[in-house]
Amino acid sequence: MVANQKYDQINNGYMEGEAFRISNSLFYLRPEDYPPTAESTPTNERSGRSTNIQTPSSSRFVSILNPADIVRRLSSLNISSLFRKEEKVKLKSKKQLKIYEAESPDEYCLVNAAKSYGFKLVSRDLSHVNVTLPTQREYPRERRLRLSVQKILKFDSNRKRMSVVLDLGDRKLLFCKGADDEILANLCQKTLEQNLQAKTIVENSKVFLKQYSRNGLRTLCMAMKFMSNEEYNRWEVQHEVIENSNIPDQDEQLSQSYRRLETNLKFLGLTAIEDRLQDGVEETISSLRKAGIQIWVLTGDKKDTAINIAKSCQLFDSQTEICACSTEEDLINLLSFPGKYNVAFSAPIVKLLENGNLTAIAAIQKASAVLCYRMTPCEKETVVKTVKKYLKGKVLAVGDGANDVPMIQSADVGIGISGQEGLQAVMASDFALARFKFLKKLLLVHGHWFYYRLANVLLYFLYKNAMFVFVLYWAQFYSGFSANGIMDP
Repeated sequence: MVANQKYDQINNGYMEGEAFRISNSLFYLRPEDYPPTAESTPTNERSGRSTNIQTPSSSRFVSILNPADIVRRLSSLNISSLFRKEEKVKLKSKKQLKIYEAESPDEYCLVNAAKSYGFKLVSRDLSHVNVTLPTQREYPRERRLRLSVQKILKFDSNRKRMSVVLDLGDRKLLFCKGADDEILANLCQKTLEQNLQAKTIVENSKVFLKQYSRNGLRTLCMAMKFMSNEEYNRWEVQHEVIENSNIPDQDEQLSQSYRRLETNLKFLGLTAIEDRLQDGVEETISSLRKAGIQIWVLTGDKKDTAINIAKSCQLFDSQTEICACSTEEDLINLLSFPGKYNVAFSAPIVKLLENGNLTAIAAIQKASAVLCYRMTPCEKETVVKTVKKYLKGKVLAVGDGANDVPMIQSADVGIGISGQEGLQAVMASDFALARFKFLKKLLLVHGHWFYYRLANVLLYFLYKNAMFVFVLYWAQFYSGFSANGIMDP
């Protein structure tokens, strides 16, 4: 437990230089916004032993438009208590009712985490969002803030991000969250070149992104951008023309329009959320592999996160070598690898498979298990069609979200899992399951029984037809081939 806090005390939180870290999240804070850190060595109350956790520091003033104050509180849900200098406030451990509804579990996790830190989402409609700010020394009462939502830039699989534009009266404020590679690629390069501290923050954040990915956490980056009303109005006029048009490539044009606004961003921070596996996933995948079924995992996560999840769900075992391929040269080197191996493919390799590259097909045929990372819904569908075309196998696709619908529909058999991701996959599938572990019984038990019954039915039809035909044929020798009936009337 963190003790000797100068302004407030947060369980499991500590400072690393100018970075605030709590549980599975870490954010870099601007030194001008926060008081100097008071170094201390807390003591474990139960054992009396000292730990190497340093004390975090926070700002006395809280502003909803201050990026450092926002990201300092948007961290992991693995927090058991919140402490302040004046009084100790314990979070209730009782199971609370779910008061938020979100399109994805990630959004629910982030909003609920902000609520744990005092930033509560009170209500939301099409044009406004009402939030309450935590109490401070200068503000003993809870404050409510009403924000005007000007525009929502919806998420799409090509951009891999979404944004919201707030109207502040004299200017507009854009908040953007999405995949780390997309957010980092759209940061303001001029600011990074002129501001050494900002460049250092981004470079250090990349290191922690890799660290979180290796731990199997799903990472997101957040950024912001101020713009004048004139700049936004010019963009909005051009965007409305595309929205009201009936051009064939309207979705692509809308995506390009969103991209024009989501440029020159200012980096806010990053989050890492644990995407836990359901119970029985490891045993199910292990049993299916023992049954001789080759399993492919298609995920939109980055490479390190995907490999870590593949290990945790027993797709990649510890005895088999893992080979990651991103170029055609890697595939050539892979063919010379002795024995079996597990392979991880990126999007460029999927393009080679789609074009019928013999080297890629040969590499897949030798692989024990295949992992494809950074896959869009369209690329998942391409993988399924490629396997059906070149590997000549029957494909069973299992998915739980809307991004798995194209893959499910293009497979020979589609199975949808109902859960927190919604019912889109269930509505598009041939069979619906409540848990992934039921797939083991569906394939290995009911599938075996169905195969046995179907084989008996086929044998029945074979012997039945053979009996009738050979009786008619043999009777012709006794009827002089006169075609008389063999049965007495």
